[in-house]
Amino acid sequence: MPYIRPDNSFAAATTQALNAVGGEILSDACGVSFSRLRQCANPMRRDVISLQAALDADIASARAGAGCPHFEVYAARLHDAGAITGFADERAGLRALIKSIATLLRECADRMTAAIEPKPRLCGVAA
Repeated sequence: MPYIRPDNSFAAATTQALNAVGGEILSDACGVSFSRLRQCANPMRRDVISLQAALDADIASARAGAGCPHFEVYAARLHDAGAITGFADERAGLRALIKSIATLLRECADRMTAAIEPKPRLCGVAA
């Protein structure tokens, strides 16, 4: 019977990394045994991997395209504890900056695509 892992738990994060990367590959990346990772993924135990191993696991998981599960749990817990509040203005500014950069990148990609078409269209004008 599978264990239910609560959201924002390190057991869930370790399980997600294990599923994304694979046990043997992840254990090599973290420098711990596969059985140790399985112990840390078990929500019935209080075992956790070290911060360095969690960082290495997140790097391997991100390279596999599954994000950074330990970092996400850590950030969520800090937020829930009220340790990273008060940055709303900075975050709003950062979101606006990222949104404008994304818009610029989209426009650049559209123009680059138009330039390599059989009949290039530069700035919306066919050559």
